[in-house]
Formats: sequence, structure tokens, C-alpha cells
Amino acid sequence: MFLAEHTVEKYDNMALVSQLENLFQKHLNEKQNKVTTQDRRYALWKLGKILVTVSVVLGGILVVLIKHKNRKKMEEKDRQIEKAKNAHQKEKKKLQQALTQQRTATELRRESFLSEPICRSIHNRLQGVHITAREGSRETVPFSEEDAANLRKAVLNHYEGFESYFSSKCPTISQDDLILCRMYLLGLDERQIAVLQSKTYSAVKKRADKLKAQLGAGDDLRSFVLDIATRCEIREATAEKTGI
Repeated sequence: MFLAEHTVEKYDNMALVSQLENLFQKHLNEKQNKVTTQDRRYALWKLGKILVTVSVVLGGILVVLIKHKNRKKMEEKDRQIEKAKNAHQKEKKKLQQALTQQRTATELRRESFLSEPICRSIHNRLQGVHITAREGSRETVPFSEEDAANLRKAVLNHYEGFESYFSSKCPTISQDDLILCRMYLLGLDERQIAVLQSKTYSAVKKRADKLKAQLGAGDDLRSFVLDIATRCEIREATAEKTGI
């Protein structure tokens, strides 16, 4: 009987130990699960932190790259603007030089034309004549057919194509009209021309107005004539450069 009781007690103790072991194992499992969950949360938090840090760094790098790219674009744009500005300045300088050369050539040609004996002679004849602004002058200055021929020759020598322009522009133009144009080229006004041609100022003015209308010369026929002379110079200079 004692053996039976001892055996029962032994089995009870074993059951108790087994229960304790189960409880302990359960406790260990719960603790392990809890630790694993905490580790997982910590790992996720750490990973999130790393991702945030990486995102911030990448964002900063992206901003720097965008700024660098934009700066490059602005620098390239500034270079293009500066290049265009320099090209414009060069073209402007060339144009100014060309205009200066043209003015110089025009002035030299006009000086050469006015230095012709017939031109100097006509101006000298008019110097001693008193010409009023309203009536002109009752004096006359000799201007022969030979003078007219010499003046025409001087014009053709210095302004090639001058008379052909007027002939093409107005096929019905007369020799008297051409003489009027040559005298304008000398720098004379209607009162001085009237003295040379022994005509009244009103007669010369009437002829000038008629010719002005035929040529479409605007308000001032003398300025128009001088402008045509300059155009003839430009055409001649262009022809010389191109070999035409």
C-alpha cells in the first residue's frame, strides 16, 4: 500500500513538473514572440529612418542637379545672348564703317566734281551778282552752249548713269530739263539758275515744278537730284566690287 501511494505521488510530481515545463516553455515562446515583434518593429522603424534619410539625401542631390542644369542652361543662354550681341555690334560697326567710307567717297567725288574748271567758273561768275530772295536778279551771267556742253561732260565724268536715270524715269525729258538737273547738281537754286539762263525766277520755278511732278520727286527737286547722284555712286561702287 505504501508502494502504491508512493507511485501515485511520484506520478503527480511528474505531472506537476510537466505542467511547469509546459508553462515555462509557453512563457519562453511568448517572450520570444514578444521580442521578435519588438525587433521587427524596431527593424521597420530603423529601415524607415534610413529610407527617410536616403530620400532626403537623394532629394538634395536632385535639387543640386536641377540647379546645376538650370545654371548650365542660363550660362548657355547668356553665352548665346552675348554672342548675338557681339555679332550685332560687329555688324553695326561694319555698317558704320561702310557709311563712313561711303560719305567720304561721296564727299571726295563731289569735291572733285566741283573742282572741275566749268564748275568753278560758274560759281565764280555768280559770286559778284546780287540776288534777292524774292525777285532774284535783273543781272545776267553768260552761260554759253559750250559751257552747257562742258558741264554735261563734267557730270558724266563724275556721275556715270546720272542722266540715263532721268531719261529712263522720264522718257520725255528735254535737254533744258537735264541742264536744270545739272545745275541743281552744282548746288544752285532756282534764282541762280534764272540768272545763268537769263530767265525769270517764276519761269525756272514753273519748269522745276513740272519736272518734279514728272519724276515724282516730292517737295524738293534739288535734294532729289543730289540723292540720285549718290545712288549712282553706290551702283558704280557695287559694280566695281562685283566686276559687273
